[in-house]
Amino acid sequence: MPGDLRAESADRFDGLDDRIFQAVVAKREDPPPWLWHYTSVGGLHGIVSNGTIRCTHFSCTNDPGELVHAKDVIRDVAQKIGALLGGYHQDIVGPLAERYDELEITKQADVYLACFTTKRDDLGQWVAYGDRCRGYSLKIATQRLNNPEQKPNANLGIGMYRVIYDETELRKATENAFGSILLDHVKPFLDTGGVQTEADARKVAGVAAANMLRVGGLLQARAKNPAFRAEEEWRVVGLTISREDNPFVPDFRTDGGRLVPYVDVPLSEDGAVGVGEVIYGSALEPGPTERVTQILFAAKGAKVPTSRSSVPYRP
Repeated sequence: MPGDLRAESADRFDGLDDRIFQAVVAKREDPPPWLWHYTSVGGLHGIVSNGTIRCTHFSCTNDPGELVHAKDVIRDVAQKIGALLGGYHQDIVGPLAERYDELEITKQADVYLACFTTKRDDLGQWVAYGDRCRGYSLKIATQRLNNPEQKPNANLGIGMYRVIYDETELRKATENAFGSILLDHVKPFLDTGGVQTEADARKVAGVAAANMLRVGGLLQARAKNPAFRAEEEWRVVGLTISREDNPFVPDFRTDGGRLVPYVDVPLSEDGAVGVGEVIYGSALEPGPTERVTQILFAAKGAKVPTSRSSVPYRP
């Protein structure tokens, strides 16, 4: 029986849910040390002044339908894994697959996203996210954002994940994650006598299903239409953790007459700006823009290389 499932307390299931989830999530791909975040002048000011990156509620992003793109794939994988393994595993996965639409992550939790790219100075990024060459491209350190212990709020867990554009890759990632939950964690628990009563069986089934929903939610948050493949995107994904006695409460801003929930995530532990380089859009005036940008960083005790984009601006 793997050490992460050994129960030292009288309750053999104490913490089992989180231990399985963290073990599965720990297998994720690490991001590059630095990634690029395109933003507006206002976005730059907020990031530098507060030392944070803003994660916005998924329903207020450019494509609020993104999280539903992957549902069919995840449901199909669950059905096939349950049929393949059969028995007790089918009892766990079958009902989950049948009810996935009503149980999936957007129905159970709130999802917050912040987007990054591997592309330093890219026309498509400037047009879509850099205020049409009137904003900034920021080189952001990823270590803090990818730390599983990083919790800007006790009820919000975050991590950094590479976006998946290919359905075959998404299917494989889902198979690996669901297979790990059932075969690496639940099966050893069963094989070593962890389930002794019908109540135990129901509890383990509930833990397994809950983890498959959580992991399925992360996979949904990583999936994006193949038409966006050229963006080479990574995302900070924040999932709320439901606690009735201490609910998660985000901050709010307004945008075009609507309320937008968000959460600010620190870029460093010591209050440093967490920005390694700055590129300003070619639509901005070079001399004054570079100077005031340097002043902004100097106010936070930072000196960051700053240059003008090489992408020509076409009004």
